[in-house]
Amino acid sequence: MTRRAGPGRQGRPSSTELQVLLGLLISLGAFSVDAMLPALSSMAVTFGVSETQAQLVVGAYLLGFSWGQLLFGPLSDAWGRRPVLLAALAVFWASNAAMPFVRDFGVLVAARAVQGLLASSLRTVGTAWVRDRYRGEAMARVMALVQSVFVVAPVVAPWVGAYLARLGWPAVFLFLAATGCVLWGWALVRLEETLPAAARRPLAWRPLWEAAGIVARTRESLVGAGLLALTYGMLYGYLVSAAQLYKTHLGLSNEAFAAAFAGTALFQLMAMVATRALVERLGVRRLVRTAAAYLCAVTALLPLHAGARGPVGALWLHLSLAFFGITLTFPNATSLSLERLGHVAGFASSAVGFASTFVAGLVGNALGQWSGGHPVRFAWGWAALGALVLVTSRWAGCPPAHRDRKIRCGGA
Repeated sequence: MTRRAGPGRQGRPSSTELQVLLGLLISLGAFSVDAMLPALSSMAVTFGVSETQAQLVVGAYLLGFSWGQLLFGPLSDAWGRRPVLLAALAVFWASNAAMPFVRDFGVLVAARAVQGLLASSLRTVGTAWVRDRYRGEAMARVMALVQSVFVVAPVVAPWVGAYLARLGWPAVFLFLAATGCVLWGWALVRLEETLPAAARRPLAWRPLWEAAGIVARTRESLVGAGLLALTYGMLYGYLVSAAQLYKTHLGLSNEAFAAAFAGTALFQLMAMVATRALVERLGVRRLVRTAAAYLCAVTALLPLHAGARGPVGALWLHLSLAFFGITLTFPNATSLSLERLGHVAGFASSAVGFASTFVAGLVGNALGQWSGGHPVRFAWGWAALGALVLVTSRWAGCPPAHRDRKIRCGGA
């Protein structure tokens, strides 16, 4: 009798392989931003633009990413996860392969916006794929592994970008094209469809706009979306300004810049770990307010520190401590925004995600263009956004149980 083959012998991918593949796919979008930063100065020289204008290569990508969250969720619900992801990924890596041949800066910026839109499919559809296949604690474990791969991207990407920048900025795009092509081939062979035809929904935008209306009428959702827009705006402002800030104004080499960027990412990782412990003790609302107060205090002192022209390492540490507060806010603001929207959580998540990241893209680009990476101007921008985060957090309100029983919650 022939022994029955397990999944590996039948050629079916293992759960671990699929989780690693999804983690790499979701990380590719963030990697495409972080790896680009060391090459911005050489791109500015090639296209004859200022380094501040070169920031638009990153800013346009982030704005495109925000719009894609509205597009690819409904598309994958209607046509299936696998074909939508494969089609978007194919165009993404092919467009990166074509970028070295672009000779007009306006075309380059427009193409990057399209790439950002396509990259959003990797996160949106990848997360939906996990949700289709896993439930409850199993889904949490899978997403933990996927996210652990994602967290590595901002640590590794600047180092890769700094090395590739020595070969010229086209090398960064060619690397992204090669990486995307390999992942596309891997997904083509190993990624299975998780949404059966019977479970698919016709493409319709009306439910999304209805969910957006519900979000607009729910205070906690508005507060959560506002906090996400402001803190993501701080993040996006940093991403578009970081190369100028560290390299042009603070005199770091590409390698030193990569080290500084990666070190800040470790503070973000620590904040993600701290969130799990703190939310159990404080609850979402108190943690949102505590993180907002911390962030406001740290950024309020930043202009004084930036103007003092002290050691670069001290300013880097100050920025990294602020990033701890920014990252501490992300998951709790998301939870707050969706707390009362369980009946429309899927569509509401798309609406909140789009609104917050689109506004953040505008805020981040405005900060980058205004500051030009100058430490003092950048610090004042972050201080203003930190103050707005604190003001917005005051409207978080009481937990539903407190309201229903008319109990004073105070700082809870």
